[in-house]
Amino acid sequence: MPEKNSQETEEGRPERAVASMKEDQQRQTHHWQKEGTYPSSTGRCGIRSLFAGFTLLEIMVALSILAVGLVAVLELFAGSLRLTGKASHRTQAVIHAQNVMDGFFAPDFLEDGEDSGELPDGFFWRARVQEIFPDETEEEAAERQNDELGGQASRLHIKEITVSVGWEEGDSHRSFELRSMRLMYEDEDSLREGEQ
Repeated sequence: MPEKNSQETEEGRPERAVASMKEDQQRQTHHWQKEGTYPSSTGRCGIRSLFAGFTLLEIMVALSILAVGLVAVLELFAGSLRLTGKASHRTQAVIHAQNVMDGFFAPDFLEDGEDSGELPDGFFWRARVQEIFPDETEEEAAERQNDELGGQASRLHIKEITVSVGWEEGDSHRSFELRSMRLMYEDEDSLREGEQ
């Protein structure tokens, strides 16, 4: 009987060893699933985490790409701010030029000449008024001058008004010029005032 027992024990050992190995394997698999780890495919490290982080090289590459993108975006913002400032100055110059021009349309009569002045926010203006004679030949110009000398000047005058508004932008000087014409009729009263 003891011999039979020993045979049964020897025969049961391989089965028990296989069952024990299976149990160990199941426990290990359960542990890997529970801990979030799995065996390394390289075989160098026994266990590698499922939630492994990025390498230093990957982080450096990602940060350099992010830095290049941020620099490009900041350059776009800076460029748009510069363009907005230039557009704002030009818009203000147009408004100032129109206001100065309106001042030359207010009086009844304009004398030829130049004038200048300063405006708010660092702007300044210069204006020129001159009488023009469109489509006039040399003979007509000579005849007109003789008429003026003889006291028979024309009462109808065309005045060209040029208004220039300037401002400093960084190291450069910018300006905007506005031109217009005004048709004026010289009445008897203004002629008498001119004679006196």
